[in-house]
Amino acid sequence: MIASMTMQPAPFECKERTVLEGRAQTNLRVYILAVGTLGAMMNPKEFEQTYENAERSKRMYEQSRDDLKLHIAMHGC
Repeated sequence: MIASMTMQPAPFECKERTVLEGRAQTNLRVYILAVGTLGAMMNPKEFEQTYENAERSKRMYEQSRDDLKLHIAMHGC
């Protein structure tokens, strides 16, 4: 979903949009890496901690994605 938003050119340079896009993309990468580590966890305690980290990463990505979408809707860029 982020890729489709970043592919749309802004009618003018919007620094806040650029920052929000970068934050969303970074948070998505962190989330993907966190999910990828779940399969390597053998110990139930390690798995639970890694799962919680992945869930936290997911929430951070979703919030940054929502922030970007709201900015685009309100700012018109």
